Amino acid sequence: MASIYDLVSLSDYKNYMSLSQTTDDLRIQTLITSVSRAILTRLNRGNLLPTPYLEVRNGMGQSAFFLDNWPVTSISSLTINGHLISPIRTDTDISWCGSGYILDEFDEQPPGKPQMVTLRGVRCHHGIGNIQIAYTAGYQVNEAVNLSSAAACAVTVKQPYGAWAKDIFVVDTNSRVFTTVTSNPQSGQYTVDQGNYLFSTADIGTQLLITYAYIPADIALVAMDWIADRQAYLNRIGYSSKSLGGQETVSYLVKAIPDFVDGILRQYMKVM
Repeated sequence: MASIYDLVSLSDYKNYMSLSQTTDDLRIQTLITSVSRAILTRLNRGNLLPTPYLEVRNGMGQSAFFLDNWPVTSISSLTINGHLISPIRTDTDISWCGSGYILDEFDEQPPGKPQMVTLRGVRCHHGIGNIQIAYTAGYQVNEAVNLSSAAACAVTVKQPYGAWAKDIFVVDTNSRVFTTVTSNPQSGQYTVDQGNYLFSTADIGTQLLITYAYIPADIALVAMDWIADRQAYLNRIGYSSKSLGGQETVSYLVKAIPDFVDGILRQYMKVM
Protein backbone atom coordinates (compact mmCIF):
# COMPACT_ATOMS: atom_id res chain seq x y z
CA MET A 1 0.00 0.00 0.00
CA ALA A 2 1.31 3.44 -0.95
CA SER A 3 2.38 5.77 1.86
CA ILE A 4 1.59 9.48 2.01
CA TYR A 5 5.35 10.00 2.39
CA ASP A 6 6.30 8.20 -0.84
CA LEU A 7 8.53 10.36 -3.03
CA VAL A 8 7.51 8.65 -6.29
CA SER A 9 4.43 6.76 -7.38
CA LEU A 10 4.35 3.15 -8.54
CA SER A 11 3.17 4.22 -12.00
CA ASP A 12 5.95 6.81 -12.38
CA TYR A 13 8.58 4.27 -11.37
CA LYS A 14 7.27 1.63 -13.76
CA ASN A 15 7.22 4.16 -16.59
CA TYR A 16 10.80 5.17 -15.74
CA MET A 17 11.94 1.54 -15.78
CA SER A 18 9.74 0.56 -18.78
CA LEU A 19 7.96 -2.10 -16.73
CA SER A 20 4.56 -3.36 -17.80
CA GLN A 21 4.01 -6.54 -15.78
CA THR A 22 2.12 -6.34 -12.50
CA THR A 23 3.48 -9.43 -10.74
CA ASP A 24 6.12 -7.45 -8.82
CA ASP A 25 3.97 -4.43 -7.97
CA LEU A 26 3.65 -5.25 -4.27
CA ARG A 27 7.40 -5.76 -3.85
CA ILE A 28 8.18 -2.58 -5.80
CA GLN A 29 5.71 -0.60 -3.72
CA THR A 30 7.43 -1.85 -0.57
CA LEU A 31 10.78 -0.68 -1.95
CA ILE A 32 9.32 2.72 -2.88
CA THR A 33 8.10 3.30 0.67
CA SER A 34 11.32 1.97 2.21
CA VAL A 35 13.61 4.12 0.06
CA SER A 36 11.40 7.18 0.52
CA ARG A 37 11.62 6.82 4.30
CA ALA A 38 15.40 6.35 4.07
CA ILE A 39 15.75 9.55 2.04
CA LEU A 40 13.59 11.59 4.42
CA THR A 41 15.60 10.24 7.35
CA ARG A 42 18.85 11.20 5.64
CA LEU A 43 17.49 14.69 5.03
CA ASN A 44 16.37 15.03 8.68
CA ARG A 45 12.96 16.00 7.29
CA GLY A 46 9.57 14.56 8.10
CA ASN A 47 8.06 15.57 4.79
CA LEU A 48 8.79 17.53 1.62
CA LEU A 49 5.20 18.50 0.88
CA PRO A 50 3.57 21.53 2.55
CA THR A 51 3.11 20.57 6.20
CA PRO A 52 2.12 22.55 9.33
CA TYR A 53 4.81 22.91 11.99
CA LEU A 54 4.93 24.36 15.49
CA GLU A 55 8.34 25.39 16.80
CA VAL A 56 8.90 26.24 20.44
CA ARG A 57 12.07 28.17 21.16
CA ASN A 58 13.86 29.66 24.12
CA GLY A 59 14.08 33.44 24.24
CA MET A 60 17.69 34.65 24.49
CA GLY A 61 17.29 38.29 23.51
CA GLN A 62 17.67 37.43 19.84
CA SER A 63 16.29 39.71 17.14
CA ALA A 64 16.26 37.08 14.38
CA PHE A 65 16.25 33.31 13.97
CA PHE A 66 16.10 30.71 11.22
CA LEU A 67 13.14 28.36 10.98
CA ASP A 68 13.96 24.65 11.00
CA ASN A 69 11.95 23.71 7.92
CA TRP A 70 11.85 25.24 4.43
CA PRO A 71 10.62 26.55 2.09
CA VAL A 72 8.24 28.41 4.42
CA THR A 73 5.10 29.44 2.56
CA SER A 74 3.20 31.10 5.40
CA ILE A 75 3.30 31.88 9.12
CA SER A 76 -0.02 31.47 10.89
CA SER A 77 1.08 32.85 14.27
CA LEU A 78 4.10 34.05 16.22
CA THR A 79 3.84 34.62 19.96
CA ILE A 80 6.43 35.80 22.47
CA ASN A 81 5.54 35.46 26.15
CA GLY A 82 1.96 34.82 25.07
CA HIS A 83 1.73 38.06 23.07
CA LEU A 84 0.79 37.76 19.40
CA ILE A 85 3.33 39.40 17.09
CA SER A 86 2.01 40.75 13.78
CA PRO A 87 3.78 40.61 10.42
CA ILE A 88 5.24 43.75 8.89
CA ARG A 89 4.07 44.18 5.31
CA THR A 90 7.24 45.05 3.42
CA ASP A 91 5.24 45.96 0.30
CA THR A 92 3.75 48.96 2.12
CA ASP A 93 6.01 49.41 5.17
CA ILE A 94 9.16 50.00 3.14
CA SER A 95 10.91 51.70 6.04
CA TRP A 96 9.96 48.83 8.40
CA CYS A 97 8.23 51.30 10.70
CA GLY A 98 6.30 49.92 13.60
CA SER A 99 6.83 46.59 15.32
CA GLY A 100 6.40 43.02 14.20
CA TYR A 101 8.25 40.39 12.20
CA ILE A 102 9.48 39.93 8.64
CA LEU A 103 9.91 36.52 7.01
CA ASP A 104 12.52 36.07 4.28
CA GLU A 105 10.91 35.34 0.93
CA PHE A 106 11.18 31.72 -0.11
CA ASP A 107 13.17 30.70 -3.16
CA GLU A 108 10.64 29.06 -5.48
CA GLN A 109 13.35 27.04 -7.21
CA PRO A 110 14.48 23.97 -5.23
CA PRO A 111 16.37 23.17 -3.12
CA GLY A 112 15.89 26.62 -1.60
CA LYS A 113 17.42 27.60 1.73
CA PRO A 114 16.39 28.12 5.37
CA GLN A 115 14.50 31.36 5.95
CA MET A 116 15.01 33.89 8.69
CA VAL A 117 12.38 35.59 10.83
CA THR A 118 13.52 39.10 11.75
CA LEU A 119 11.95 40.96 14.68
CA ARG A 120 11.58 44.74 14.56
CA GLY A 121 10.54 46.85 17.53
CA VAL A 122 9.88 43.71 19.56
CA ARG A 123 11.76 42.76 22.70
CA CYS A 124 12.49 39.05 22.78
CA HIS A 125 12.55 38.32 26.51
CA HIS A 126 14.70 35.56 27.94
CA GLY A 127 12.68 32.49 28.81
CA ILE A 128 12.21 28.76 28.39
CA GLY A 129 9.86 27.92 25.52
CA ASN A 130 8.46 31.46 25.47
CA ILE A 131 8.65 31.78 21.66
CA GLN A 132 6.11 29.81 19.65
CA ILE A 133 5.78 29.99 15.90
CA ALA A 134 3.26 28.07 13.79
CA TYR A 135 3.93 27.93 10.07
CA THR A 136 3.63 25.85 6.92
CA ALA A 137 6.65 24.69 4.95
CA GLY A 138 7.12 22.47 1.92
CA TYR A 139 7.63 22.54 -1.83
CA GLN A 140 4.80 24.15 -3.73
CA VAL A 141 4.40 26.27 -6.86
CA ASN A 142 1.87 28.88 -7.98
CA GLU A 143 0.78 28.75 -11.60
CA ALA A 144 -1.30 31.42 -13.35
CA VAL A 145 -3.95 30.09 -15.74
CA ASN A 146 -6.36 31.87 -18.07
CA LEU A 147 -9.57 30.01 -18.90
CA SER A 148 -9.81 31.72 -22.28
CA SER A 149 -11.98 29.15 -24.04
CA ALA A 150 -13.84 25.89 -23.55
CA ALA A 151 -10.69 23.98 -24.48
CA ALA A 152 -8.70 25.95 -21.89
CA CYS A 153 -11.00 24.70 -19.13
CA ALA A 154 -8.99 21.45 -19.16
CA VAL A 155 -5.62 22.40 -17.68
CA THR A 156 -2.52 20.27 -17.19
CA VAL A 157 -0.16 22.18 -14.91
CA LYS A 158 3.38 22.75 -16.16
CA GLN A 159 5.22 21.21 -13.18
CA PRO A 160 8.47 23.13 -13.77
CA TYR A 161 10.37 21.82 -10.74
CA GLY A 162 8.95 18.35 -10.22
CA ALA A 163 5.92 16.14 -10.64
CA TRP A 164 2.58 17.29 -9.24
CA ALA A 165 2.01 15.63 -5.86
CA LYS A 166 -0.95 17.32 -4.18
CA ASP A 167 -3.55 19.97 -4.90
CA ILE A 168 -3.52 22.86 -2.41
CA PHE A 169 -5.98 25.49 -3.64
CA VAL A 170 -7.28 27.45 -6.61
CA VAL A 171 -8.30 31.12 -6.46
CA ASP A 172 -9.27 33.72 -9.02
CA THR A 173 -8.11 37.32 -9.26
CA ASN A 174 -10.98 38.39 -6.99
CA SER A 175 -9.71 36.04 -4.25
CA ARG A 176 -12.65 33.70 -4.78
CA VAL A 177 -11.60 30.24 -3.57
CA PHE A 178 -12.67 27.43 -5.88
CA THR A 179 -13.82 24.10 -4.42
CA THR A 180 -12.96 20.59 -5.56
CA VAL A 181 -15.64 18.13 -6.69
CA THR A 182 -15.42 14.57 -7.95
CA SER A 183 -17.06 15.23 -11.33
CA ASN A 184 -19.09 17.68 -13.45
CA PRO A 185 -17.71 20.96 -12.01
CA GLN A 186 -20.00 23.97 -11.93
CA SER A 187 -18.99 27.62 -11.66
CA GLY A 188 -16.40 28.05 -8.92
CA GLN A 189 -15.59 24.32 -8.86
CA TYR A 190 -13.01 22.00 -10.38
CA THR A 191 -11.86 18.39 -10.52
CA VAL A 192 -8.22 17.36 -10.34
CA ASP A 193 -6.37 14.13 -11.05
CA GLN A 194 -2.55 13.92 -11.04
CA GLY A 195 -2.04 17.47 -12.21
CA ASN A 196 -4.94 17.49 -14.67
CA TYR A 197 -7.52 20.15 -13.72
CA LEU A 198 -10.99 20.55 -15.20
CA PHE A 199 -13.06 23.71 -14.72
CA SER A 200 -16.57 24.68 -15.74
CA THR A 201 -17.22 26.44 -19.03
CA ALA A 202 -19.24 28.88 -16.92
CA ASP A 203 -15.87 30.26 -15.75
CA ILE A 204 -14.49 30.99 -19.23
CA GLY A 205 -12.62 34.28 -19.15
CA THR A 206 -11.50 33.83 -15.55
CA GLN A 207 -7.89 34.31 -14.47
CA LEU A 208 -6.85 31.68 -11.94
CA LEU A 209 -3.94 30.90 -9.66
CA ILE A 210 -3.40 27.18 -9.14
CA THR A 211 -1.24 26.24 -6.17
CA TYR A 212 0.00 22.67 -5.87
CA ALA A 213 2.69 20.68 -4.09
CA TYR A 214 5.46 18.77 -5.83
CA ILE A 215 8.44 16.54 -5.15
CA PRO A 216 11.65 18.12 -6.53
CA ALA A 217 12.59 16.32 -9.75
CA ASP A 218 16.17 15.53 -8.73
CA ILE A 219 15.03 13.89 -5.49
CA ALA A 220 12.42 11.83 -7.34
CA LEU A 221 15.05 10.74 -9.88
CA VAL A 222 17.61 9.56 -7.33
CA ALA A 223 14.80 7.86 -5.41
CA MET A 224 13.90 5.84 -8.51
CA ASP A 225 17.55 5.03 -9.21
CA TRP A 226 18.00 3.84 -5.62
CA ILE A 227 14.81 1.77 -5.83
CA ALA A 228 16.13 0.16 -9.03
CA ASP A 229 19.44 -0.54 -7.28
CA ARG A 230 17.64 -2.18 -4.36
CA GLN A 231 15.48 -4.20 -6.75
CA ALA A 232 18.62 -5.52 -8.47
CA TYR A 233 20.17 -6.31 -5.08
CA LEU A 234 17.37 -8.77 -4.39
CA ASN A 235 19.00 -11.07 -6.94
CA ARG A 236 22.46 -10.84 -5.32
CA ILE A 237 21.81 -10.50 -1.61
CA GLY A 238 25.03 -10.90 0.36
CA TYR A 239 27.30 -10.69 -2.70
CA SER A 240 29.93 -8.00 -3.18
CA SER A 241 31.32 -9.60 -6.36
CA LYS A 242 30.55 -12.41 -8.80
CA SER A 243 32.70 -14.47 -11.15
CA LEU A 244 31.44 -14.78 -14.72
CA GLY A 245 32.57 -18.18 -16.01
CA GLY A 246 36.00 -17.78 -14.48
CA GLN A 247 36.98 -15.23 -17.13
CA GLU A 248 36.12 -12.01 -15.35
CA THR A 249 34.67 -10.76 -12.09
CA VAL A 250 31.93 -8.22 -11.56
CA SER A 251 32.14 -6.19 -8.34
CA TYR A 252 29.12 -4.55 -6.73
CA LEU A 253 29.20 -1.33 -4.79
CA VAL A 254 27.63 -2.03 -1.41
CA LYS A 255 26.88 1.09 0.63
CA ALA A 256 24.17 2.14 3.02
CA ILE A 257 23.47 5.16 0.80
CA PRO A 258 24.85 5.12 -2.77
CA ASP A 259 27.09 8.04 -3.73
CA PHE A 260 24.81 9.04 -6.61
CA VAL A 261 22.00 9.47 -4.08
CA ASP A 262 23.89 11.22 -1.30
CA GLY A 263 25.36 13.88 -3.58
CA ILE A 264 21.89 15.15 -4.48
CA LEU A 265 20.45 14.83 -0.99
CA ARG A 266 23.12 17.05 0.57
CA GLN A 267 21.53 20.08 -1.12
CA TYR A 268 18.25 19.45 0.70
CA MET A 269 19.60 18.26 4.05
CA LYS A 270 18.40 19.93 7.23
CA VAL A 271 21.29 20.43 9.63
CA MET A 272 20.20 19.61 13.16
